[in-house]
Amino acid sequence: MEILPVYQFLVISGSCCNPALGKMDQTLEKSLEETISKLGLSAEIKKISLTSVLHHQAELTWKQQSLILNLFNKYGTKFTPALMVNDEIMFAGKTPSTEELSKIIAEKLKK
Repeated sequence: MEILPVYQFLVISGSCCNPALGKMDQTLEKSLEETISKLGLSAEIKKISLTSVLHHQAELTWKQQSLILNLFNKYGTKFTPALMVNDEIMFAGKTPSTEELSKIIAEKLKK
């Protein structure tokens, strides 16, 4: 029996700072769930708020924390929603379509 890797998908939400971003978060989460199902991936999806990152309350690796803080320091909440896959930012500041997300994730996970 083949053991499939479990990928970690981290959705970074800025709706705690700007409630108008909530709809974008929901769209990203829906697209991500559809993409994971379509690609047949074994995945863990975790959503964190920007506030929890800024106050060091999110359970993140040092690398994840550093990447998010660097984006925040450069762009403020404009980089959210963002999607991190296995410690790499895949999208930031926009909500990709399911097709776009599927293509990028499939290419990334082939490496």
